[in-house]
Amino acid sequence: MNILLFAVHGSRKSDSNKGVENFFEKVRKNLGKKIDKAFCCYLQFGTPKIEEVLEAELQKGADTVYIFPYFLFRGSHVTEDIPEIKEKFEKKYPEASIKILNTPGEIKGFDQFIAKSLNALVS
Repeated sequence: MNILLFAVHGSRKSDSNKGVENFFEKVRKNLGKKIDKAFCCYLQFGTPKIEEVLEAELQKGADTVYIFPYFLFRGSHVTEDIPEIKEKFEKKYPEASIKILNTPGEIKGFDQFIAKSLNALVS
């Protein structure tokens, strides 16, 4: 079973978290058949925490977990915190594969998508 974790920082403001969750639901509805389950989870402010979702899904037998860091670029959450969580769960569940995906800013063509969107907004 392939699991996707849409990993976000989270906000102390519940309205901000709700906005992220609403966006994630739109993304989730358009995921292909390669992903069996997808979850929005939080590193700092908000629930469920990334560790809670990992624990629950790995206990249920998830084979592969993809962590999508929903951060524009690789700051300390992406270069330190998420890899530490990954390492902890790889030790506990060695049969599972946990992969950290690129951030949005690292996805090929994302810069062109932003430029096109900005051009549409200012015309």
